Amino acid sequence: MNQNACRYCFDAPPPPEQFYETKLFRVIVARETFGDGHVIVIPKRHDPHFYSFTPDDIEEFGYLLKKVTFWAMRLTQAFGFTMLMNDGTPEQAQKDHLEIHILPRRPGDMKTAGVAQSVAQQLVTLDDAAVQKTVKDLQSLMQLPQA
Repeated sequence: MNQNACRYCFDAPPPPEQFYETKLFRVIVARETFGDGHVIVIPKRHDPHFYSFTPDDIEEFGYLLKKVTFWAMRLTQAFGFTMLMNDGTPEQAQKDHLEIHILPRRPGDMKTAGVAQSVAQQLVTLDDAAVQKTVKDLQSLMQLPQA
């Protein structure tokens, strides 16, 4: 994919699923989701690999991961979370852009070990209204001004 055509890179306008961003990352509500509170952290730099993160990227990512998991768990009243990362070659990832998925977890949820095997069975596609509601809920939880 050409960086100029990527909807997640630095110069792209924020997608409607986005509820937060930092200097280096966008945070969006997952449209194809495993369940309530599923959000995705996406670097603004166009690269499919985590290993290309700089020390500054890692520092900002760690801070952002702590905040995002807290918000997602609070929104869903979850007790923990699973983090999945789409990194690697085109055979492994559907996009050539790194994605870090945060999945709030409650007792009885899917088992982490079986996630990869059950992806197609568990994904649910959210419509625009559901995405907008989740974005507003997360912004409200974060006490950010509403658009």
